[in-house]
Amino acid sequence: MKILNCVLSIKVVGRFVLGSDKLKLGGCSMFLSDTYIKNIVEFLVENLECNFIYLFGSFAKGEGREDSDIDIAVHTNKNVTAYDLFMLAGDLSFIVKRDVQIIDLKDVSTVFAAQIVGTREVIYSKNENLRIEYEIRAFKDYARLNEERQPILDSIKKDGRIYGK
Repeated sequence: MKILNCVLSIKVVGRFVLGSDKLKLGGCSMFLSDTYIKNIVEFLVENLECNFIYLFGSFAKGEGREDSDIDIAVHTNKNVTAYDLFMLAGDLSFIVKRDVQIIDLKDVSTVFAAQIVGTREVIYSKNENLRIEYEIRAFKDYARLNEERQPILDSIKKDGRIYGK
């Protein structure tokens, strides 16, 4: 496999690459460096007083590309609006030179919370008990949702129709 834009001393920790600004494998997959992660965490902790921060999406899966944005989920005690997060994402994009999306974990749907927790990389945690409690609750709520909608799905499968049509 051809390795491009890479320094010689690289250490892989979890799914993150330490020791380079970025690593490009075979011209397709990219990882975030320890420098990028550090800059992201410092910026978000300073501006949002985060309890914990997740990286999710393509970079968390080690599938980031040149055109991929950085997906970040935060849990904070501050009351933040979608506009606040949008503005912070713009400021952070300027720092890391890449589009950034910031999601408030307190404002996501049950399904989205389970997807984030199921694929996330923890990049910061000030309160491990709160983080673990959030993850357990996300999966518990998702399991309950699946149980509640199972009769509906069974009916659709059996009848082959939705809404009685």
